Amino acid sequence: MTRDYLARQQSQIAAPELHIPAEITGVWAITAAQARTLDGCIPAEASDQIVWVTKSVGDYLNLTDHPWSSAEPQATDPLALACGGPGPAGTLVIDDATGQILGVYPTQAGYPHPTPQEPSGP
Repeated sequence: MTRDYLARQQSQIAAPELHIPAEITGVWAITAAQARTLDGCIPAEASDQIVWVTKSVGDYLNLTDHPWSSAEPQATDPLALACGGPGPAGTLVIDDATGQILGVYPTQAGYPHPTPQEPSGP
């Protein structure tokens, strides 16, 4: 799903010759409540629903609103601006039950990356 999502953005790149093919660098299936431990841009959630978190290199344009992320972050929120993109790498959160993309977080300057770690708990 991550590769498909990133590939669909290729036609929207201002300079298509700069396209970066997607390369997945990490995949986790965890609860929504644990997802934030993998990426500081993922909002805190209290749910025990299972989500997939993928990290990859690729064209993260973030041109669409998703339930957990916005294409137009609030200009007054420095964290939202740092998590808004575009960027040459990033994180996607996908709902395991529906396959819906919940959030897109492009990496850019000032991005709050915790060191990815295996979440604790069952």
